[in-house]
Amino acid sequence: MTTEAIAAATLPRPGQRRLRTVQQFCQEHVAFTIGGLRWLLFHRETNGLHQAVVKIGRRVLIDEDKFFEWVMQQNSPGQEEGRP
Repeated sequence: MTTEAIAAATLPRPGQRRLRTVQQFCQEHVAFTIGGLRWLLFHRETNGLHQAVVKIGRRVLIDEDKFFEWVMQQNSPGQEEGRP
């Protein structure tokens, strides 16, 4: 299989969710460490990240688009209460 064929096979189709395992996500987005991401996932019910998580059996998959929407919500103007 050529590199182009592999890339085409892994690209999401329109309307298809981009789901990644913790390890895949961290390899593609080096700003996030595995330990840091696992901490966020462990607390997903209290921090709101549950909306970006899909569980299949014991496997935890992260919806990339929803994850980054959640990240942007963390920096919304209403979140900065108590800061000078």
